[in-house]
Amino acid sequence: MADSDDCFKKVKLKDGTQVIFRALRHEDKEEWLELVNSFSPQTAYFRFLAPVGVMTEEAFERYVDVDFIHAVAIVASVQKEGEEHLIGVARYYADEKKPEQAEFAIVVADDWQKKGVGKKLMKHLCNVAKGRGVKIFYALVFKENEGMFNLLKKLGHPWEMRKFDEDTKRVEVYLE
Repeated sequence: MADSDDCFKKVKLKDGTQVIFRALRHEDKEEWLELVNSFSPQTAYFRFLAPVGVMTEEAFERYVDVDFIHAVAIVASVQKEGEEHLIGVARYYADEKKPEQAEFAIVVADDWQKKGVGKKLMKHLCNVAKGRGVKIFYALVFKENEGMFNLLKKLGHPWEMRKFDEDTKRVEVYLE
């Protein structure tokens, strides 16, 4: 596994809450499953592009399988009553044939949306990816996912979108 030290960062939200970004670890299984299973149906649908029931341990194994070279996963966490709680996850997978391009995804717990977590987490993921040679992020986004489009507008990187199908847009974010 490559070094994941550059995934670590502390940030403060506008309300003063301290959030820690760090690499997703295998030991995060319980917290990760709790986070994903807490999503509203809409949040889960927007993130996974399909209705999702309860996230399984098998699915977690696929998500935690990152090498921190071609695949990176960063969690956002807060301390609550002395315990760490995951509130978001951002990740990318570089294209095997075009490693300068990577598919990205980000999700923030419903209670933490619209507080700046997503923007800061996505900016951090962009910086980590750029440091690993990624120049373009891409994703499929449902056309009604206004939260993602608002985040992209605030990101500070040029981006574009085009129609993928009747319900979905393909977005590209240029990290250079």
